[in-house]
Amino acid sequence: MTEETATDRLTRRIWRVVSALLVPVFLAGGYWAAQWRADIADREARRALLRQAASIARAIDYEYVQALSFTAADRVLPEFQRLRDGMMGYQTLIPGRSIFMLAKRGGDVVFGPGS
Repeated sequence: MTEETATDRLTRRIWRVVSALLVPVFLAGGYWAAQWRADIADREARRALLRQAASIARAIDYEYVQALSFTAADRVLPEFQRLRDGMMGYQTLIPGRSIFMLAKRGGDVVFGPGS
């Protein structure tokens, strides 16, 4: 059985203090790095979604939208059918997502054609 020297005790105490200080630093650094990466991914996803929305908006004929009342009666209109068919076609390029048109009517948001 070996006896513990004062140097060994001091060394062990120093390592405990250093470990106790480094663990929170590593945890905080890991959290910061994860948050930074999540922010980058969020910005990229928002930019991609904005590009997709702008592309769809450019493809929509404004006269067709003007012809809609955004009620259930629109379903029989050829403009509604064309808009819906266009959105269904575009939806194949971004699988797993729905595309739909919204309008503000009388202070309420109402749904129009969608994929």
